[in-house]
Amino acid sequence: MKTKYIRLDVIIIILAILNFFTAQISKNAALKTFKDLDRSFTMIHKITVNIESIYMVPPEFIAKFERQCFFYTQFDEEIFNSFVIIASILEENIRQPGNKNELAKTLMKETSQLQHGIQTKQRELIYCYDTVLYFTAFLLVIAAILTFRQSLYKPSKISTEDLQNKERSELSAKKLIFTSIAIILGTAINIGGAYISRTTSIPLYFDSLTTIAITAGFGLTPGIICAVLTNSALYIMDYSMIFFVICHILTALTAWLTFEHFKKFHPSKSFSILPFIWAGLWSGITNTGIGNIIASLIYPVESSVPQIDNITYGLYVAFQNLNLALTISGFLTNITDKMFSALFSFIIYKSIYTVIDYYSHKK
Repeated sequence: MKTKYIRLDVIIIILAILNFFTAQISKNAALKTFKDLDRSFTMIHKITVNIESIYMVPPEFIAKFERQCFFYTQFDEEIFNSFVIIASILEENIRQPGNKNELAKTLMKETSQLQHGIQTKQRELIYCYDTVLYFTAFLLVIAAILTFRQSLYKPSKISTEDLQNKERSELSAKKLIFTSIAIILGTAINIGGAYISRTTSIPLYFDSLTTIAITAGFGLTPGIICAVLTNSALYIMDYSMIFFVICHILTALTAWLTFEHFKKFHPSKSFSILPFIWAGLWSGITNTGIGNIIASLIYPVESSVPQIDNITYGLYVAFQNLNLALTISGFLTNITDKMFSALFSFIIYKSIYTVIDYYSHKK
């Protein structure tokens, strides 16, 4: 009897569509706020030309300008300092008679610095909006792979059951050494991925590239050990907060549960790409939930990955709601990151089985 699956490719296509519209809606909303803020800066520049007009600035404009700049003051200390000076000049209750030329020069200088700082941040945010659109393309590629997986997937001659029987006949010490080497190599690749993420402009974590593969090939305990070692090393390197090890452990746990479920229906087959992508999906969902709780309670906004923080900031500017920005950003980045990790893990897993097939056939 043929096993029926929920159409995972359809689910991923829906996620890709949601991802696309979220990015576009956010970008359009942000661009509108950019234009409104530019108009406010234009008015302030006019004031610097005619400093006497500062006393005719309506309070509503000052309040609006402060609201427009507030989100950017959370990003950069220099932006915050310039904003405070400009706000103090514009606030009616602290305007004092003095040298008007000096006042005009100060206002012009600080306004230029503030505008330059905000525009620099806006360019970064626009880049992040466009980068999120690449997430859509990647998810569609995953959906296409799943759609045509029957023609792409060639079962291994060595089944999971055969491999397990072979392992039982081998010495425990030899198996332990092989598993330990796999964990060390997997941890090293995870750390390398995290390093690449933080030294490039890719807004993904890349810190669990091999965790799903380790779990698929060696079980839950090695997967958790790989997760703990990876996050411990990243914590020492100041690349991650130690509490996020919970998310990485969840990646191993959800992967193990997925593979255990798959083995109930296919006990004598090596794993296809399907359970790997399912593992990536469940891992992304659980990481979003737990990660957002950790971020909101312990590390507001900051994720230790500047590119991902920029996505959060971009959504914050667009929707002006931090909790909503954290939730959407966490979902978009975690789903895409774990899908990539699942695909990477599958490639490693199949490579290992290909080598085993080759030497088994040779013997």
